[in-house]
Amino acid sequence: MTHTATILPFNKAPIVAEGLWSPQRWFDWVTNGKLTGMALNLAKHALLQGQQQGTAVLEVSPRYDVLAHQSYETLKSCLLQDYPQLELQLAMVEPIAETPAQIEERRLIELKQRAEVAFLADPIVQNLMKTFNAQLISESLIVGEKR
Repeated sequence: MTHTATILPFNKAPIVAEGLWSPQRWFDWVTNGKLTGMALNLAKHALLQGQQQGTAVLEVSPRYDVLAHQSYETLKSCLLQDYPQLELQLAMVEPIAETPAQIEERRLIELKQRAEVAFLADPIVQNLMKTFNAQLISESLIVGEKR
């Protein structure tokens, strides 16, 4: 009996056209930019969609309405310093993709999961846990910048 296997194509990472905002490009600008205070907080909870040198829409969840109205102009002026051709519009809608705050949260969760697996795989830790009938309390595991 002969067995055959079919090799299926893998899903490629989405290609974002040059000059378009993607969640990752927005995350990079927000985290590497010169924003501070409430403007930074607004940017972390928003998503920028559209052209880098054309029309773009800043999507902000309606639950951040007060923050958006207090900080939008500051955020807009910082964006225009880096992208003077940008025509920015504000839309009070749920962002259609991850915001920088959501990306940070997801990455921290993934980092914590990897750290927990590595910690529990350590032979010394395993020996201590066995000797003292101990358990790891996941919340006690600190990763990231809170060390």
